[in-house]
Parts: sequence; structure tokens; C-alpha cells
Amino acid sequence: MKYGMIQGVEDSVKNIDSILVDMNADHPGDIIADILHWCEAKGEDFADLVRRGNDFYLDEKGEVE
Repeated sequence: MKYGMIQGVEDSVKNIDSILVDMNADHPGDIIADILHWCEAKGEDFADLVRRGNDFYLDEKGEVE
């Protein structure tokens, strides 16, 4: 999948499963913790990142007007 393309729900779940395996982690909370560290290191706003992620999620589910 290319960046910016809408992916299906199954693809999203498989993507997270793959990341968890690569990280040797057992819960998506580990990914979120890494993202928090990344935001701090890069000076990014985590709340804005979550808002934008939620917008992408709703768009992928077809719930954005």
C-alpha cells in the first residue's frame, strides 16, 4: 500500500499484527508508547496526532461527511 491510500480494515489489523511481531510486543499499547517517545523527541503534538489518526480512521470507515 502506498502512503495516503485508504486501506481496508483487514489490512489495518494485519499491519498492526506485523508491527507487533517485529517489535516482539504483545499489545498495541507498546506501539503507542513508542509513538509518545517519538513525539517527544520530534517535538510533535501527540493529541494532534491522535486527532488526525481518528480522522483517518473515520474516513476509512466511511463515517466522515
